[in-house]
Amino acid sequence: DGKVISVEGAIAPNVGGIVGSFFGSNDENNKAVLAGCINNGNVQSMSVSSNCGGIVGMASTGKADATIDNCFNYALVSTAEGGAGGIIGLASAANELTLNVMACVNYGQVNSGTELTDYVGGIIGSTSPWGGKIHIEGCRNEADLSGPECAGISAVVVTIENGVFECIDCVNIGDIT
Repeated sequence: DGKVISVEGAIAPNVGGIVGSFFGSNDENNKAVLAGCINNGNVQSMSVSSNCGGIVGMASTGKADATIDNCFNYALVSTAEGGAGGIIGLASAANELTLNVMACVNYGQVNSGTELTDYVGGIIGSTSPWGGKIHIEGCRNEADLSGPECAGISAVVVTIENGVFECIDCVNIGDIT
């Protein structure tokens, strides 16, 4: 409770308050679900090319859909370079599969640790649907955000190979600087 997760000097590509990297199952019959998680410990990385999230550093589909549902972050999220998000640092989906992010709330400040931080988002730092779909619904950011490229829900969305990004009934009430 309330511990700081901090990485310096090493290459730590994905740092999360609950899970570093979260993938859909390698078995198409078993969908991956992360639900009801709460993070109260600061998540910080001064490592190169690191994605940091209050709940998950990086979330992606594997061979099945994946869902992050009803998760809450109350702590600071910061990275030196990469994506920083209140819930997920980097989200991706491929192969016509879906990554669902449902009813998650960020209360913790998200900022760039340095001027090299690429993207700062209240829910997701960077979103990349590569032939799959990222579906965000009923999520809320209540924290202040600061960085070179930042937004209340997802700082950047890059759709590749017919990728789909859906954002439904999401709200940002945090200040952005």
